[in-house]
Amino acid sequence: MKIKGIIFDKDGTLLDFNKMWLGATKHVLAGFCDRNKIPVTEERMEGLLRLLGIEDERILQQGPLASMTYSQMGAVLATNLQGFSVSAKESGAQLVELYEEYFWKYELCCQPTCEVKEVLKKLRHKGMKLGLATADNKHVAEKCLDALGIKGFFDYLGCDDGATRPKPDPEMFVRFCSEMNLIPEEVAMVGDTVNDMHFAKNAGGLAVGVLCGLAGRKELEPVADVIIDNPEALLATF
Repeated sequence: MKIKGIIFDKDGTLLDFNKMWLGATKHVLAGFCDRNKIPVTEERMEGLLRLLGIEDERILQQGPLASMTYSQMGAVLATNLQGFSVSAKESGAQLVELYEEYFWKYELCCQPTCEVKEVLKKLRHKGMKLGLATADNKHVAEKCLDALGIKGFFDYLGCDDGATRPKPDPEMFVRFCSEMNLIPEEVAMVGDTVNDMHFAKNAGGLAVGVLCGLAGRKELEPVADVIIDNPEALLATF
């Protein structure tokens, strides 16, 4: 069936994941510890980074940072910081505030994975409906898209609003289809993680894995319908 709509993941698909999130998360965790009067040692910071899926300066594609919302990451931290009076709800709210503060204070490291703006322009010219599905909240997601100069290309933005279920639940996919008057078989999901591929499959769409992000071919092959180097290859695929 002809593909008429494409949903993109954001980090690792449209922009470089590590450049965007590695430094930001270190800064946020330091602020989180300060707010909650948690003594910071090198060992504890390494432990907190591992909890969020960062090891040896590398973000793991199946870790919390790559797939969870801020609220979910907050729950992970709270569960593993026993002895400190911070709840899962408080932790999630604090992460939202700290990440937003960071991204408003510092210049975003939004490096595109390819000539993303030109790719989206050409896809729109072909008549494609375009959407975004991210675990990020709307404020940060929109700032990233603005930094890349691509927000206007999207017909639908699926973000963490506290109510919408995150990937791999198909809710954002279903909403995109409903708003664009498409059926799932007419929609491709383009992402860089196994979680993104499950998101597509759970909704009945086409799972397109990109190799410009966190997962490699070995991880993506069992779950992806199509594997491409980066979003630029979509122009020859659809």
